[in-house]
Amino acid sequence: MLRFTFNRKLDPDGSKLRKLLEAQFTYEQLSSFRSFYVHLLAIAAVPMWLELVWPTLLPSELRLFVVIV
Repeated sequence: MLRFTFNRKLDPDGSKLRKLLEAQFTYEQLSSFRSFYVHLLAIAAVPMWLELVWPTLLPSELRLFVVIV
């Protein structure tokens, strides 16, 4: 469990702590967003790789869709 201790004299209204927690929350959101899109790109790259390795594996309509995506 995470535990915070802070000095009330340095931050009487808690605004610095609030900014710190908001920054941490934003960082976590962006980190998960980046991870999601990296995985999405990796999944999208598989059909492209298959098309390069085995050009006759996919029918021409599906090949066109893969190239467009």
